[in-house]
Amino acid sequence: MFCEKTNPPNNKLRKKNQPIDYKSICLSWGNIIELSQNPLITIGSHCHTHSSLKYLEDKDIYFELEYSKKLIEKKINQQIDHLAYPFG
Repeated sequence: MFCEKTNPPNNKLRKKNQPIDYKSICLSWGNIIELSQNPLITIGSHCHTHSSLKYLEDKDIYFELEYSKKLIEKKINQQIDHLAYPFG
C-alpha cells in the first residue's frame, strides 16, 4: 500500500471508531521506486481501489487489475509480473 509518507509503526495504532490515517502507514512513490531498484525486492500489483473482485463485473475486474499494473509499471519503469490477490 502506498501514500505520501511513512511514520513509525506505533503511529499505525488508532482509537476505536476513528478513521485510519492511511498516509501515515503507506509508502510513497519515492519509497516504491527506491525499493524497486533493489535486486532482492520484487514489486507486484494488487488492484487499483482495493475492491473485493468477487463482487465486480468482469469489465471492472479487468480495469482494477490492468490499471494498477500499468500505473506501477509507469512509475517504477519496470514490468510487473506478480499479483497479490485482494483479500486472498
